[in-house]
Amino acid sequence: MDDTKLKALMASVQCGSFSKAAEQLDYSQSGLTHMMDKLEAELGCTLLERGYQGVKLSPQGKQLYPLIEQIVSASNALYAAVAQINDEVPQQIKIGAFSSVSRTILPGILSKFKQAYPNINVDVLVVGRDLNRKLLNGEVQLAFMDNYSAQGFDWLPLCKSKLVAVLPKDNPRDPSVPVTLDELLSETFISCPEQYVEFFLPEGESEKRLLIDASDDATIISMIASGLGVSVLSELSLQGYEQSVKVVPLDKEVNCVMGAATKSLKNASPAVKTFVSFLKKISI
Repeated sequence: MDDTKLKALMASVQCGSFSKAAEQLDYSQSGLTHMMDKLEAELGCTLLERGYQGVKLSPQGKQLYPLIEQIVSASNALYAAVAQINDEVPQQIKIGAFSSVSRTILPGILSKFKQAYPNINVDVLVVGRDLNRKLLNGEVQLAFMDNYSAQGFDWLPLCKSKLVAVLPKDNPRDPSVPVTLDELLSETFISCPEQYVEFFLPEGESEKRLLIDASDDATIISMIASGLGVSVLSELSLQGYEQSVKVVPLDKEVNCVMGAATKSLKNASPAVKTFVSFLKKISI
């Protein structure tokens, strides 16, 4: 039996009313009343007498109350023991991330996380297009990926990164004038299979295409810097490479949303759940 109802019963008896107990437990009064109704239905007896002056234990409730106290006490002891074990035994998380994430936002996240949870060890695997497969088969327990790659997983959005056109430094185009995707596709367009920009390319795309079997955006940037073509990348990928290439805005704003994905948060380990909860609290 879920001890939540038993704890709510004890609070109701100690407070002498549902309204005070609900306020203490941060429930609605109707929700607490419904919870007590379900508890009595499960046990098949009346535990509380309810009246205008509040609530008190029924004769049956008085007989059962010592047992309820024992159950709640044992439950609290169990959770305390588990917490102590978790503190003593190092927990482990293996995280997968694209290289653009591992060199930009991830170091700051891990630094804050290690300060808050020094007993949880984190391994980072820098992965390219195999990240989905590694998360699916359990090689990593959590993966930082964009919203397109995360389809089918439990996913927590963290930050947005605008997509921009990336051209060689000596390209004559004015960087202040937005460029269309059609204009980019008229030149040699560099991308890699399963990259998020593939979702934006029209059907029957330009034959001027250079597909790179690469695991990170740095290879594409290097190709562009050498004058081999143009591409569309997220601003996040370009951090640290701004001087190597020319960055031009797209005529229509498109954002890549980066987040943290798990195969199933419900079935994740306590360490992974702790990490996801931590991500929800910080600003990136």
